[in-house]
Amino acid sequence: MTVVKEEHGELTFDLGRETLQLTCLGQLKPHDHVNVERAMQLGSRIGGHLVSGHIDGVGQVVTINANPDGWLIKIEVPKKLGKYLIKKGSVVLNGVSLTVNEVEDHDQGSQFSVMLIPQTLQVTNLKHLTKGDHVNIETDMIAKFIERLIATRS
Repeated sequence: MTVVKEEHGELTFDLGRETLQLTCLGQLKPHDHVNVERAMQLGSRIGGHLVSGHIDGVGQVVTINANPDGWLIKIEVPKKLGKYLIKKGSVVLNGVSLTVNEVEDHDQGSQFSVMLIPQTLQVTNLKHLTKGDHVNIETDMIAKFIERLIATRS
């Protein structure tokens, strides 16, 4: 999203109808924490996942297992998002790029898990997640390109 105002350490963004329909940003309350990250500059070294920062939909936290080495979180997503998830693939939760641990497909959708290491918990808003919370999901960009290419082959 584009910053439209910056004042006293606070950022203001305009949210369009599509953003409000595809994300859980409309559920935010004043002083809720959000993750904000600058976009990568063209020509920068790619050192991680290929994601665009555009939300594909919303998932829901099913379980959180907190351990000393981090949190194992399981998320439920609809089928339209689950088809893009693979073990060891990339997924973005609330703006944080993560690696998928496991994926389980079922009739209603998919559940996948991610591991949040202590550093991720320390520097992101994911530490505030609880069971039942909704999270913004961005799936792997490459999977979406491949699907599009196959669908439009002549």
